Amino acid sequence: MFKLGVGINFYDDPFGLQRILNNKDFYDLVHTFYLIDGRYAQRSDQPEHDPALVDAIIKQYEKIHYVKMFDYKQIEKRNKYWELAQEHGMDFLIVLDSDEYIWIDPDKFKDTLEICNKRKARCYPIKQDHPQVIEMPRPRLFKSPFDYRHKQSETTISHGSLYDPDGKEVINEMYEWFKDHEKRTGVDGIKIYHDKTFRTESRIIKDRIYYDEVKTR
Repeated sequence: MFKLGVGINFYDDPFGLQRILNNKDFYDLVHTFYLIDGRYAQRSDQPEHDPALVDAIIKQYEKIHYVKMFDYKQIEKRNKYWELAQEHGMDFLIVLDSDEYIWIDPDKFKDTLEICNKRKARCYPIKQDHPQVIEMPRPRLFKSPFDYRHKQSETTISHGSLYDPDGKEVINEMYEWFKDHEKRTGVDGIKIYHDKTFRTESRIIKDRIYYDEVKTR
């Protein structure tokens, strides 16, 4: 069986995390959840939830690898789960945010991993149900070796690109999937739902302001 990791970059969202982890079909397939916790650099807003809630979650689930990274840039936090996945010998890594959750058919998804393992591409699309983009597949399933990293950019959103040691862009390899699949399809057996149920209106507004103002995050 493949070693499947999940990388989650988050801050102050204990109930979103618990929703992901409480999905037993998904949890049982995953070897390690890499929780990269921390407010981004250039933000000053304080947590809206008791930090003890995250501590309680860490103790409740055995498959968590928890890292505190407060006041780091987004790419630094995201690069941490690539580093850990490489260090721990993961075969695949799914990237999630804490305001998302997974629907999964375990048997079909296991077949998907077998198919992806035989292909050359290192990035694969997972279909996402998002209120702003209907049924859009996103690059969320990645294959080892995890020696690629996000790089700082002054002109584009830095975490939107991912480069291997030779400078090749990894995310673009997702499009190989569409050579023999329709463009709006994702890999079989899994889907991401985007849902801000556990975010207050105040936090959503602060997030939007930060994303609009800090392009080099």
